Amino acid sequence: SYGEFGKQWYQRRVRERLTDVEADNIRLRGSLKSLERQNEDIEKVSSRLKGERDKVEEVIREEFSERLVLLEEENKNLKTDLVETRTRHKLELERTEKSHEIEMGDVQGRITSAFSKRDETVRG
Repeated sequence: SYGEFGKQWYQRRVRERLTDVEADNIRLRGSLKSLERQNEDIEKVSSRLKGERDKVEEVIREEFSERLVLLEEENKNLKTDLVETRTRHKLELERTEKSHEIEMGDVQGRITSAFSKRDETVRG
């Protein structure tokens, strides 16, 4: 009968559709597993890269800190050298001035002596 034929045809169509849906379900589960594995791999790589970044940050921080300490020490030494150089130059300038004063005193004395001798010669 046509009604029986229609039911069988409908049941076949439903079974075919069920088979298609189950095949899609299996394929999608496989895709899901694959995506989960990819996600795990990406999380591992991300975690490793974060760890490496943290290490690089620490190395840079340490190198910057060491360089800063060296620059501060160098700056301190340069300031000390500057003070020492200024002190040496001041002392040298004072000695030079004192030496010039003595020399000027000697010259003044010779001039005075020369004038005295001249005056004695003129009077004499």
